[in-house]
Amino acid sequence: MSGERLGLAALAVALAAVPALAPTAYVVTLLNVIGLYAIVTLGLILLGCSGQVSLGQAAFYGLGAYTSALLSRDLGWPPAATIPLALGLVAGTAYVVGVPTLRLAEHFFVLATLGVGIIVNVLMVQLVPLTGGASGLRDIPGLALPGVRITTDRQFYYLIWTLVFVTLILARNITSHRTGRALRAILGSEVGAAALGVEVSRYKMHVFVLSAVYAALAGALYAHYIRFISPSPFSLYASLFFLIMAVVGGLTNIWGGLLGAAAVTILDQIIRAEVPRVFPRVGGEYQTAIYGILLVLIMIFFPSGIVRGALDLRRLLVRSAARPAPVPAGAQDPPTLGDPPPVAPRAKPADGGGGM
Repeated sequence: MSGERLGLAALAVALAAVPALAPTAYVVTLLNVIGLYAIVTLGLILLGCSGQVSLGQAAFYGLGAYTSALLSRDLGWPPAATIPLALGLVAGTAYVVGVPTLRLAEHFFVLATLGVGIIVNVLMVQLVPLTGGASGLRDIPGLALPGVRITTDRQFYYLIWTLVFVTLILARNITSHRTGRALRAILGSEVGAAALGVEVSRYKMHVFVLSAVYAALAGALYAHYIRFISPSPFSLYASLFFLIMAVVGGLTNIWGGLLGAAAVTILDQIIRAEVPRVFPRVGGEYQTAIYGILLVLIMIFFPSGIVRGALDLRRLLVRSAARPAPVPAGAQDPPTLGDPPPVAPRAKPADGGGGM
């Protein structure tokens, strides 16, 4: 068994034991949220493997949540049917959005996805008869699979993390084979990849749509888990939140998606609890400022993410420790017992010296 598969198996065993060992129900709930965010972040990292950065991921996250919630609540369809329909709708929406935006250069693409995210969030607020406006949607049906009704946090925990592993393995397989090689070529140079025969526009569209489907899956699970949704969790702030998770884990590091989601979610909980105690008069904007500073620092000092940056730093330290110390010029080891006596160098005859 390879080291990666062994690590995946060990992680699965550890996560399976968490509900039995968790000291409080809050820990299980927090891990459920981390799992949902990990799915969204994995989609962003897949997108990053092709050199794209999106600030509209929260829009697809919200579309998946609202679509599944409306179909199950207002039409009475079972969530087992509404979630696949939500994924299909979001995939189609992402394709329509991707046709014009994927032709744009890097920073213009980021601005375009930012605009899409803002438009979708505004529609969530303004379409009151459909979405409930700022008040949101209540009484969303719980999740029920064939023969199983999922109601408790522990049941959702096993479902969410099973899907996390499924999406992780799918993303890993994509990046490890032919598609992954094509994405890395596009990441290096789109012109060079096209010259090698890579269909750049097709690969970029596929990974963009798949990234949106990842977000929609997490959003649909979120709607049936919380059973109440409103526009605020799907705002620009959420897109920035997801992007920071991807940057922390590494925009091209699939495994970093789990670490980034866990680290930033736990940090968010600490900030929410501790900053008001230290600065009672500070408003809610401090969170956005802190995350902005965090994003800038990571991009400066760890551009490849915390995981890869830590590994590179470790290699550098090991290499520095193994390198022998330089010997000062003229320094010699002291003679030891049994060493032959030093031989004095012979003097060279002067140029033009006489001889017979």
